[in-house]
Order: sequence, then structure tokens, then C-alpha cells
Amino acid sequence: MFKDHDVVVLTENLPAYGLVKGDVGTIVDMFKDGQGFLVEFNDSVGRLVAMEPLAQAQVRKLGKHEVLVPRAKAA
Repeated sequence: MFKDHDVVVLTENLPAYGLVKGDVGTIVDMFKDGQGFLVEFNDSVGRLVAMEPLAQAQVRKLGKHEVLVPRAKAA
């Protein structure tokens, strides 16, 4: 079950938005009875990278013991 402000991990590449599988975002809104979300992706200093509507199948919750790995955003 997802809820607002859950930290989620992208499960597929979204090249049109410069996002790749494994990028971490935050659910900022939910719609379609929890089947879709507006997810915000930020860089390491908090600047908005992308805010995209995603289906539940495109994200998973971030696990308690996962390690975050930084990557440079493609130009």
C-alpha cells in the first residue's frame, strides 16, 4: 500500500524525462484509487529534476536497508 510522501524507486527507464531505473523519488499526490501517483524526483541539493505521473507498476517502495547510489543526470 502506497501513501503520500512515500519514497519510491523507479522500476523502468524513462528516457524522455532523463530518469533511469533505480532513481529515487517521492510520491506527492495519488490518483486513480492508488493505482497512479505524481512522483517528484530531485537532485542532491533538492532542485527539481522531474515531476511525473506514474502507474503503480512503474515504482516500488524504497526498502529500509537499501543504499542510495548517486549518478549524474544526463545532459
